Amino acid sequence: MVREFLSITAFRIFDLSKKIDNYFQMFLRLFKEGFLFAVNSIIVNKLRTFLSLFGITIGIFSIISVFTVLD
Repeated sequence: MVREFLSITAFRIFDLSKKIDNYFQMFLRLFKEGFLFAVNSIIVNKLRTFLSLFGITIGIFSIISVFTVLD
């Protein structure tokens, strides 16, 4: 009886570890797909990427300049 319980418990733990491994592999595949999609969209949309980075840069410089003037 105890052996059966231990073998069933060990089987459940092994089955759970297989499920966790499958979820982790699925997460890695989705992360890889999303990363490749993002890199591809950056490469394809060069003008939009440049304008976005330019706008962020101008925004950061404007915040820094306002704080510098206020001090």
